[in-house]
Amino acid sequence: FDPGELTGELAQVPLRRAVGTKRKRRGGPGGRQAPPGMYQCECGGLHPLPGGAGPLAEEDGPDDEVSLSDVLEAVGLRLPAVRLPGEAELARMVRKVPAFMAAVRLGHWCGDGQELTPKEVLRPKLARQAVEEAELWRVDPDEWGDTEERTGRLAKVRSAADMEPLALPWDWALNCGFVEVENNRAYAGDELPDQDDDTALLAAWQEAVAGAAVELSLAFPALDELPSGLQPLRELTEEAPPLVFLMLITAYGLPDEEWLDVADFLTDGMEGLPEGPARRLVSALLIDQYHDTAGTLELFGAAEREGHEPPPADAVLALLLDGPDGGMRGTPSVGRFRLTALGRSGLRALLVAAGVPAPVIGSLAQADASALLAALPSYLSETDAAAEVAGWLAARPAADAAVQVVDACDGTEPADALRRLQAPRVLAAVLEADRTGRAKAVLRKAAVSKVTGCSHAAASMLRRIGEPVEGEEAWGLEWMLVDGALPFAGAGEQALRERLLAGPEEGRRPLDQLAEHADDLWRAGHPHADEVLGALAEAVKPVDKALAKRLRKAAFKAGSAT
Repeated sequence: FDPGELTGELAQVPLRRAVGTKRKRRGGPGGRQAPPGMYQCECGGLHPLPGGAGPLAEEDGPDDEVSLSDVLEAVGLRLPAVRLPGEAELARMVRKVPAFMAAVRLGHWCGDGQELTPKEVLRPKLARQAVEEAELWRVDPDEWGDTEERTGRLAKVRSAADMEPLALPWDWALNCGFVEVENNRAYAGDELPDQDDDTALLAAWQEAVAGAAVELSLAFPALDELPSGLQPLRELTEEAPPLVFLMLITAYGLPDEEWLDVADFLTDGMEGLPEGPARRLVSALLIDQYHDTAGTLELFGAAEREGHEPPPADAVLALLLDGPDGGMRGTPSVGRFRLTALGRSGLRALLVAAGVPAPVIGSLAQADASALLAALPSYLSETDAAAEVAGWLAARPAADAAVQVVDACDGTEPADALRRLQAPRVLAAVLEADRTGRAKAVLRKAAVSKVTGCSHAAASMLRRIGEPVEGEEAWGLEWMLVDGALPFAGAGEQALRERLLAGPEEGRRPLDQLAEHADDLWRAGHPHADEVLGALAEAVKPVDKALAKRLRKAAFKAGSAT
């Protein structure tokens, strides 16, 4: 896909705030100030707050919404089907994430109310009590795990603002809605999940953590603190593709245990940017953005990193003010990155909520036929796809399955055509499992039904098994040939040509079928015939100019006939 095209489309997508998130009242145990959307943890660094509360969230608007599903489809980006643990196992993983669970425990500790000072800070005695009773020290057990040493250190702290074990859980609990402050008291918030409820706990983790990371990866680092003379650089950064977001999408589809080389990915993504100061600046910004995103995911059990070196805090400013040879010496290693099963589940939940198809292997037994047919192209393994079909078929009688598959073939748009392309593999399994002959009777009836798409798919299947039915649509084979190319007509000449040339070494390729019926394809009356035939003509021109000419003539006739 074209990163420039994707960037332009993503600029219209209102994903600055994760789906379902709310703005919470933010603060710290001592009222410390941090930049909007950030918190300061024990390491002294700033990290993005969860829950989609980044600084750009205020600018969201409902106008001109474009679904992320449409954007990814427009650039031909399809998420592969993945394996995920069940809900109980994912919830068990969440319970092993120290920082998140500390925030949850703190919310339950606040319960019906804990007294705060006029500055909305826990009193020192209560703060020490929270660290012990809510076990907040578990966020950093190496530093705070020794009971006697911890008691002595906390006894010397005179303000909750300086109580390190409390800082991170308090910030996250407030921002996630696990704690709410009212009238100088801290209460359990409305968003606080039951620790024993797997569904509620997993949903809270996904909203708070995965939402923050995805939002951060979509918002390219702003240059708000630049001197006024360097403000035009914003135009450069606004044109940069969201490579860190695309990195998450790429990592999502990797096989289990496989790593993504971050440097190679970012370098490939900047291929169109020539060497020079602009490229070095964008690279430095991307590295900062990657470390923030990956660090957030890693902190909350969603990702793993290996071989990375944190960049200097002032790396970007050093590049701008001191030049490429000043300040930042060399490029810090970004190492390798991968999502954990928990991280993959969190990213999937957000993408599905945004309308992006993201099938899970082994999860479609109870789905309708439309969902099954739409998901099958995402399966990278033919074995997994066959097992999914078998599991789906086992959950219903063969005749009912035949009816559902035929009904799912209705429609004339590219997505409908893509489902029809998958229908033969499912119908073949249906016919093989049918011992009564009722499934075949369903196909015979549907083949003469005159329902666009349904009748064509049923008649096509009967022709495949050598039992064509009388009374089927005239030019049905030609209609299906045009329909089969429809989902790929907008993918570009090269992609369409590769599909036409694919096939068995000894056997008929799609290109051969196309050549045999080219002169009659327009007669089928497919609603997208002129568009598809025109695209086919351009795709085959480099390999068969005579066929391209025939297809252009057919496209003209199709356009004239409508």
